[in-house]
Amino acid sequence: NVVLNDLDTEQTQSVQKKEDPQALEKLKKAIADLKGALDSCSSTQCKRILDTLEGIAFAKDVDALLQKIVNQVDDYEFSEAAETLAELEKSVG
Repeated sequence: NVVLNDLDTEQTQSVQKKEDPQALEKLKKAIADLKGALDSCSSTQCKRILDTLEGIAFAKDVDALLQKIVNQVDDYEFSEAAETLAELEKSVG
């Protein structure tokens, strides 16, 4: 029970996100880099790329899609993550 409570607390603690004037450029670079990482099904590479976006404030819809990709990569669902990435790319423009 203690472990479950710790896990629950860990998941609800959110990173303090900051505005970044280069957020859009970083996001676009991450999207480009993630395409290759997802194609090669490299969980480690995907996580490194996604970590570069941690702590940057994005719009709610973008943030939700990024979180969805993180979860899909964690579950080794690379084809689903690639679909979500395409959706993210459309919303970013």
